[in-house]
Amino acid sequence: MEIKEYFYLLKRKIETIISIVLVFFVSSLIFTVTQPFLYRSESRVIIVQNNPVAADPYVLSKANEYFGNILATVIHSDYFFNDVIKSGYEIDLNYFGTNKDEQIKNWVNTVDPKAVNDTGIISLAVYHKDKPLAI
Repeated sequence: MEIKEYFYLLKRKIETIISIVLVFFVSSLIFTVTQPFLYRSESRVIIVQNNPVAADPYVLSKANEYFGNILATVIHSDYFFNDVIKSGYEIDLNYFGTNKDEQIKNWVNTVDPKAVNDTGIISLAVYHKDKPLAI
């Protein structure tokens, strides 16, 4: 295809191209505006074990990495959610819903834990509608 043919085809189909682009732009704009705006707070936690003096540093490092991966998975569990609710902090249980399935679903959407590879560090991101509660 020569360049003249390409521009001729483009000129003939410009209305179709513009309408497709506009449809995607408008739909993405609507999707973005209808999403609830959330504040985000992030912190990192390092895992450190009480180790004997003669412990192998490499083994301890790998163990910390392993525990970090496990803890990042456990944070989304029902058991961990219940412990957080019972922790004594002022947590509004109504924010998470009324039944257990809804509470866990909202908990998973609120807390985003990620184990940082090869470090033994867990990165915790918390999302909330109210800025003071996200922090």
